[in-house]
Amino acid sequence: MKKGYLFSVLIAFIMCFLPFMSDGEISTSATTVRAQSVGWQKVNGIWYYYNASGVKQTGWLNLNGTYYYLEPSGAMKTGWHKENGTWYYLKPSGAMATGWAKDGGTYYYFEPSGAMKTGWLKEGSTWYYLKPSGAMATGWAKDGGTYYYFEPSGAMKTGWLKEGSTWYYLKPGGAMATGWEKVNHVWYYFYNSGAMATNTTIDGWSIDGNGVGTPISNSNNNNSSSQIQGTVYITPNGKSYHSTKNCTALKRSTTILSVSLQEAINQGKSDPCNLCNH
Repeated sequence: MKKGYLFSVLIAFIMCFLPFMSDGEISTSATTVRAQSVGWQKVNGIWYYYNASGVKQTGWLNLNGTYYYLEPSGAMKTGWHKENGTWYYLKPSGAMATGWAKDGGTYYYFEPSGAMKTGWLKEGSTWYYLKPSGAMATGWAKDGGTYYYFEPSGAMKTGWLKEGSTWYYLKPGGAMATGWEKVNHVWYYFYNSGAMATNTTIDGWSIDGNGVGTPISNSNNNNSSSQIQGTVYITPNGKSYHSTKNCTALKRSTTILSVSLQEAINQGKSDPCNLCNH
């Protein structure tokens, strides 16, 4: 009689704790979750990380030099994360991005701290530009009032650029040329749009179909190659340039600046003075 009673108690005990004995899992009416242990645990498709005390980790987590961010609920975060005004990017694996990372077809760059970078970036001898949004610039981009052009790879371009039938010139520093520009000992003129002038006359120079400028007359026109490379005189509020500082038109001027003709033209003072340029 006693043996039968003890056997019944044993069977009841086993049935009671059987859910805890199946490969470390706990069965409930709602779901099945693995018994808490240190490390990553996936529950209903969401990753959590449990510390040595069996408590869900929240906030930043450093695992062997790789950072992850866990929401207040403990859920591992992916995608964009903003903290104290700084943007971070968590890859699909949850790992914090550093260096180049691509999201939605657009490249971004992240500092070793994970902070998204904006502005200029130099890698080796190549310059890149990250827009205020962080997106890597391609094509034309403007910074500080100056236009630059970036290859599809994001690399800043220098030298000649042709778009359609229009030529542009990017200076060694990358800035788009406007006004007079000397390239390989040849003078060219670029409009404010950056487009190279062709088949026209500007400042007493004849510009051919290839954009090459040639003085029309060295004897009757002072806009010669030597003058463009030399010095002219302007005033802060004047609209013309002068070939001599002793020009009668400058007698009442208290501030006279000596600049190159190219610089005078770039400042909007492209008209030669009628008194000293004849």
